[in-house]
Amino acid sequence: MPEGANDFAYWVTNTVQADRLGEELTSIDIVRYNSLADIRSAFVEMLERHLSENPGPQRTVAPGREFHFMRAIRFSLPTDCAAADYASFIECLKNVSVSSLYLHVFEARLRPPYGVDDFSHWFKTNFDDDKVGREISRLDPYSYTLESLRQRIIRVIERRLAEVKNA
Repeated sequence: MPEGANDFAYWVTNTVQADRLGEELTSIDIVRYNSLADIRSAFVEMLERHLSENPGPQRTVAPGREFHFMRAIRFSLPTDCAAADYASFIECLKNVSVSSLYLHVFEARLRPPYGVDDFSHWFKTNFDDDKVGREISRLDPYSYTLESLRQRIIRVIERRLAEVKNA
């Protein structure tokens, strides 16, 4: 089985050695959920179903092999880059760190407006541009490295900038 798509699925498969449950947990497509609460509910529902289908003594792990739930504290700092149009957006996107890209693409989908990356939302809100927003939102960010995702987004906006200039 390939390595789990998340830490918990990996732990269930490799430490608890519950391969079937680990595969099921890996199959949860977190991209389709719009909030952390929805993702949490999907995990809980799957675990509860597994427990009801497998009554009796449950597997335990040796001391020191427990799953430790971590707490993340995120903070954001403004950069020196601010975009006011398509061209300046491209320049900013070329120069900000990949952590900025991560914040605006991955984390943005888990805060209001849920399920929407900041870039698509910005183009829609500021330029009433659904086309660029749809193209960016259709990109599966999990299929790219952050650098290749940056390049794909830049190409989308460069194409759109050329269309807007020619209109």
